[in-house]
Amino acid sequence: MGGKEKKTRGRISMKFIGDPNDLYKEILSIVRNSKEYLYIVSPYIGFEKDSSHLKAFKYAFREALKRNVNISIITRGRDPQAPPKNIYIIRDFLDYQDHIFLVPYLHSKIYCNESSVLITSLNLSISSLFNQNHESGVVLTRKNSIEAQEHKKVISYIESLKYRAN
Repeated sequence: MGGKEKKTRGRISMKFIGDPNDLYKEILSIVRNSKEYLYIVSPYIGFEKDSSHLKAFKYAFREALKRNVNISIITRGRDPQAPPKNIYIIRDFLDYQDHIFLVPYLHSKIYCNESSVLITSLNLSISSLFNQNHESGVVLTRKNSIEAQEHKKVISYIESLKYRAN
């Protein structure tokens, strides 16, 4: 199931995505199209070493850093359910860890730049792409002032997560 774009009451542009591969492509698109800021909120982040998925994300993150995009990665912190290796996998994405925020008991999955927000069930990990789980998400695209208000609410929520970081 690919994405279908809808307008609700002429105000909010949204697209439903019901396929993990399409969700992955949407996340990568959000990273690649970021101009000012990028938020990655995912409890678990991880790819197989040297996989094409890892290489694509590493390249997209490095290109975003070259464009001076302010990147924040919010992931699950040190709680009993978090594997300690999570932070080491994340470090592969960035040259320095000023962008990484560890939040205990995180469950949200949100991928956001200045123009799009993806709210989904998909973790940014290879296991989420190739497991038996049914994953879906909704992309909201900022096109007018009403959407800008909703977009600000998402950013406010994400910023509140950063304050909860260990």
